Parts: sequence; C-alpha cells; structure tokens
Amino acid sequence: MHKKKFKLVMFLALSFTLATLALGVDITEIIPDSVTEHLLNKNIENPKKIDLQEKQICDALDNSKCKTTVYIISINKQFTTQKKQIDFSDWGPCIHEESNGCIIVTCVSRYDGAHNGQFTDCRGGKTCQRFEFCQDKVRVLYKNSRDDFVENDPTFFNKKLELREADS
Repeated sequence: MHKKKFKLVMFLALSFTLATLALGVDITEIIPDSVTEHLLNKNIENPKKIDLQEKQICDALDNSKCKTTVYIISINKQFTTQKKQIDFSDWGPCIHEESNGCIIVTCVSRYDGAHNGQFTDCRGGKTCQRFEFCQDKVRVLYKNSRDDFVENDPTFFNKKLELREADS
C-alpha cells in the first residue's frame, strides 16, 4: 500500500516539475517557504514511529473478563511499515513501556516467575524474555539465572517466545 502511494507521489512530483520547467516557471515561487520547510523537516524530526497494539481474548460467558495475549508492534519507517507480533498466550504475562523512543516488552514465564497469571518482576532467577523495538533495530534478550538481560543466556531453558511478522 505504501509503495503504491510513494510511486504515485513521485509520479505527480515529477510531472509537476516537468510541467513547471516546460513553462519556464521557478518552482520555488509557487510553493511557499513554510510548506517546503515543513516537508523537508518532517522526516528529520520524526523519521520513524513505533506503535503498540494489544489483542485480547475474552471469557465466552463474561465479556468483562478479558486479557491481552498478543502485542502487535508497528515500526513506521519513511515509506514502509514493518509489523511484528508477539503471541504470549501460552508463555506468561507481559508488560510494555516506552523508554527513549523505544517500546520495551518484558515477559515472565508462567512456569518460572508469574504469580497467578500476573506479571510481578524479573528478579531473583525468574525466567524472562525482553523485546526492545527501537528506531533502527529490534533486540531480543533473555534472562534466567542472572541479574541482567543478554542476547544469549545459557541458563535460559524455557521455550523462547517468537517474534513473527504480523498480518497486515
């Protein structure tokens, strides 16, 4: 979808430029400076945006009892959107926070850390997994018998949460 819009915008811009050149019109006289500055600076100020959506499942008998089981993270780049999905319905509870323009998702194992299906923390040898979605990269980190998250924790024995491409 974004590629089609980009191609159309580029076609229109090229057509406009060719038409103004053929007529001998200075393009800078047609477009106000404020518009030009806005267009040029828009992508410099906020080139990418990261967004998180939650998917929930609800109790069939009581719709007020719902819980989040999937996070979909959209990373909007200049002309494309990358969507990633974390399905933690069978793994354990997760929380998310924003820090320094990144979205951080932290999950604790239902078998080694979660208390009654609730996220508590990731201290004291609990099995946890973390996803860091930042502007230029996505990191997946693990922690079990250590104090910090790392990309490879040899003490992490649980099945790892998978980061998948989300359906558009």
